[in-house]
Amino acid sequence: MEKLLILIMSIFLILIAGSSNIYPIYLQKLMDKFNFDLSQLNMYGSSVTFGVWMGFPIGLIYDSFGPKISILVGTILLSGGHLILHIILTLEGLKMDSIFPLLVVGFIIGQGNCLLYTTAITTNLKNFRFKQNSSIVGILVANYAISPSIFTTYRESLTDLQSENFYLYFSLWSFHFNSTSCI
Repeated sequence: MEKLLILIMSIFLILIAGSSNIYPIYLQKLMDKFNFDLSQLNMYGSSVTFGVWMGFPIGLIYDSFGPKISILVGTILLSGGHLILHIILTLEGLKMDSIFPLLVVGFIIGQGNCLLYTTAITTNLKNFRFKQNSSIVGILVANYAISPSIFTTYRESLTDLQSENFYLYFSLWSFHFNSTSCI
């Protein structure tokens, strides 16, 4: 029963980790607010992806401290990045001439994503027999892939919820959820 609960919590972790891929929903707001062009904002998307796939330090955190600390650190990175985006989008009078601060935020969000993803996958690989690993990993990866669709649909169904507020609520919710996780 404990393995099943860990799998269910891992599915939620994977869904939250995949939220780093919902950045296109606020690119227009960033373009409008800071007069960035599309090539600059594509660099932001690349920095998120780079943060996700630059995962070797993340493995060291999991190996050194285990899943609970990894979830905490990953949540702080992911939720903190979303909270910074909220502040960037809502702070009146904020001027940004360079895309570099957004690249750093994107990388941080990507690293949080990677840590949550790695924790969910690795913990479940340890919990299930070898013959079940393919099915378990398949379930988790499928949830990761569908995550952006779920959160984008959720945000768009709330017509009065602006992008910047979505990131505030999402960062607070994901921090609360992940900090109470039982993995």
